[in-house]
Parts: sequence; structure tokens; C-alpha cells
Amino acid sequence: MKHPWHKLAPFKNKRPVKHTLMLALLGMLLAAPLAPAWAISPQKKIIPFTDARIRIEVNATDGDSGLHVLLDAEGWRFVNIFDPRGRLVFHVAGGGSVRKTGLTELFFESAEPGFEELPLEEFLERFPAGCYKFFGQTIKGDTLYSHATLTHALPDGPVLLSPSDGAVQNPANTVLRWAPVPDPAGSRIVRYEVLVVEDGSVPKRVLSATVPGTVTSMIVPPTFLVRNASYKWEILAIEAGGNQTLTEQSFRTAP
Repeated sequence: MKHPWHKLAPFKNKRPVKHTLMLALLGMLLAAPLAPAWAISPQKKIIPFTDARIRIEVNATDGDSGLHVLLDAEGWRFVNIFDPRGRLVFHVAGGGSVRKTGLTELFFESAEPGFEELPLEEFLERFPAGCYKFFGQTIKGDTLYSHATLTHALPDGPVLLSPSDGAVQNPANTVLRWAPVPDPAGSRIVRYEVLVVEDGSVPKRVLSATVPGTVTSMIVPPTFLVRNASYKWEILAIEAGGNQTLTEQSFRTAP
């Protein structure tokens, strides 16, 4: 399943950064491999992205992992992201009319090869923990800059208790239960995301909710389910840094 990134409080400080910081950032840009081919003019401003986040998602059921990134800013022409080693890991730019108009919010996921193809240890080496730097340019010529921290604190896959995989449920009396996920080293479980999807030819999401990390059950409102249908339900354990691990199972409703 694909999951939208939950909105958190955006950065509040949008004031122009002083020229001393402009020069420092310019030095960082020019020193970085594959630095963007533009310079920061003293007449222009450096402003933060309104949102810049990076996280890892692990699918404990399918046995794979992927990288998720969310960024948002006023109309921009291009964005570069550098990893903690200073290597360019992402570049996107608009062209033609899109470049003139500008882009704003962007969410993307990496491919999610299975652990037999890309073991988790190798995936984590590919995307090291640390500070990722987001650089961009607005259509007005101002510079965008923010940073986000990626950690390797990964939750265990939630253990789903009921309904058991493949069980037949009364649609008027369905309660989802899962075991509490232990805190990963150096972090803590802050919330769970609960998803229920009708598993037809065109999957239909019937429930999407977020609950605190102390909650381990949820009643599915009777009107959300129909009789004689197949469903998948999924629990994502989310730690304080944003990394998440999911487990999913299926059930059917009685005729």
C-alpha cells in the first residue's frame, strides 16, 4: 500500500538569512561534489523550505525497505539533496512552462527491492544516518536551504493479534488488535497508523487513522465494512524520527 506523509508543523522561521550565513552556505555548495551551477547573490535571500523530511519505511510482511522524502517550498525551479558524505542523492528540476511557473510540494519514494536483492544492512549503507542538506532555487532567484536528519532507529514489525490472517469477521463487530512495539534503540514509538483497505480489483481504502503509541486496538465502525468482502489491514509503528515499519494481514467479512 502507498501511504501519504502525515502533515507536521512546518518551519516557522521564514526571515531572510544574513549575508554571513549566505557566504558560509555558498562555500559549502561549491565544496560539495556535483554542486549546483549557480551562485548566491548578496542581493538575493536564503529562505528555508516550509517542509523538508526524510525517513525509512520497512515492510516486515513483504521483507523490503525504501526511502521516503517530503519537501515543500514556495515556487521553485529545482532542488538538490546531499547526503551526510556530501554526495548528491537527488536532483529534480522543472522545464519549460513548469520551470517558469514553479513547483511546490514534492513527495517521493525510492524503489523497494526485497531483502534477498538488497539486504537491509546494504540499504542502510547506501543511505547513511546523519544530516541531509536540501538546496534549491525559487523562481524569483532566491536560494532555498534546509536540512533534515535521517536516523537508523527502525521499529520492529508490529505483531498483529486479531483478526488472525484469513479469519472471517462479523462486519458489525470487528476490533483490530496488535501487540505494543518495543522502543527501538535510541528512540521511542510515538504513534501507530491503522489502515484498512477493501481488497478488490480496485483497492478501496475504508479506514485510515493515527493513534498514540500507547494505543494497541481500534474498533472498526460497523458502517465501514460490507458483508462478503475481502480486506487487508495494516499497522505501521512510527518512531520519533519518523521511520516506520509495517505489518499487514487479511480477513473476510461473513455473508
